[in-house]
Amino acid sequence: MSAWLESGTGPTVTPSTIHRESALLAEIEKLLELQELEIVRKESRIVHGESPTSESVGNKIETMRAGINKDVLSRYDRISVHGPGVVRIHKHGMCLGCNLAIPQGDLNRMTTGKTEPVCPHCGRFLSLLEI
Repeated sequence: MSAWLESGTGPTVTPSTIHRESALLAEIEKLLELQELEIVRKESRIVHGESPTSESVGNKIETMRAGINKDVLSRYDRISVHGPGVVRIHKHGMCLGCNLAIPQGDLNRMTTGKTEPVCPHCGRFLSLLEI
């Protein structure tokens, strides 16, 4: 057994850490909804041009953006410059943004809330609904 495990000096999970991680998961779910609305608005503009429907979706987007943490939203905006689909749902341990395998240890830490659900390769937010 390693000295690290024997000493019990591993990472500690405190109530504030759990609260912060669960809050981030809630923010990621909001980002997933925001992403879907942005795709609907783009499709609506392509099919219908500027219409009341696209304006209505635009208003919903602005309302959602106002309800998301500014730091998380800023990070989302930086990543989304490189294309749509910032929030990638991983399936079978794969990030669907970069198509690289996420190490099982990272997945375990993400699902238990010990680390942020972010792809270690491309930095995209990961929705953990598929696990």
